[in-house]
Amino acid sequence: MTENMTRTAWDDVEDAWQLCDQVNNDEETYKDGNPPLAWAKIFSLSPLIDFERTQREGGGNPPLRIFLKTAYGIEFRPDTKKWIVFRHGPVDISNIT
Repeated sequence: MTENMTRTAWDDVEDAWQLCDQVNNDEETYKDGNPPLAWAKIFSLSPLIDFERTQREGGGNPPLRIFLKTAYGIEFRPDTKKWIVFRHGPVDISNIT
């Protein structure tokens, strides 16, 4: 996406799923989600992460809920051993076409 394009709520969802796919498809973390390795190798390096909120509300060390700077986040599901996207804030749908 170029700098002068307006970001939409859809872009935020896509960013969240791309980060989710990155951790779920990583050869070291894909088998069981591996929250400590997922945090160290992928999430802690991402500019999309709201680190303050994740530390405060993420559910432990390593966090099992990763809050993004948008209305979305990524959480670990122990039943499936996968990371999935969740919404934690309001979404502006006025610019979705």
